[in-house]
Amino acid sequence: MDDITSSTIDDAVAAMTDVELDRAIRALTLRQRSLLLGGDLDTAWAVTEDLERCLAARCGMPRA
Repeated sequence: MDDITSSTIDDAVAAMTDVELDRAIRALTLRQRSLLLGGDLDTAWAVTEDLERCLAARCGMPRA
């Protein structure tokens, strides 16, 4: 993922409330599962990166 996209996602995640993060985490988890079951590993990996950002924000962990 390029730096512009990465920083845009980080900005969006930083602006989310806890409720919004919880909803995003649930939605991304369902999307990830669907992609994995469908065999779309490349897209599943991209979703995983977004999911990890949301999880880190929700847990209060510093993000890279």
